[in-house]
Amino acid sequence: MKTPEPIRWVRASEAAKRLGVSQFTVDLWCLNGQLKAWRFHDTGRWRVDVESIEKIERDRRESYTIKQAAALLNCHWDTIRMLMQRGYLKAYRLPPNREWRISKAALDRYLQERTAEAMPDGDT
Repeated sequence: MKTPEPIRWVRASEAAKRLGVSQFTVDLWCLNGQLKAWRFHDTGRWRVDVESIEKIERDRRESYTIKQAAALLNCHWDTIRMLMQRGYLKAYRLPPNREWRISKAALDRYLQERTAEAMPDGDT
């Protein structure tokens, strides 16, 4: 007997619950491609790929808001924005409210570069 394939698609309402947003927001994300989804032709209802939901959840867990990054770097959040604008700190916008997020990897990279600049090279 064949084992059933895991559920890969959920209703938009289930996606909305998991992501903590309204179903209208999920519909918009499906329309603009932020969520991988397909639509029933007769009802117009969306089915959302579970992997795309998990990606958004994972991105939320593995990133910092501007204020969280500022607290970690012990600086003002305007300093973080300036670093983002000048390209020193890579950031991206994450649903549901399109807030700026900074990945842990980007923050670690910035800290390593900053530490390397501050350390003397020993050629005295």
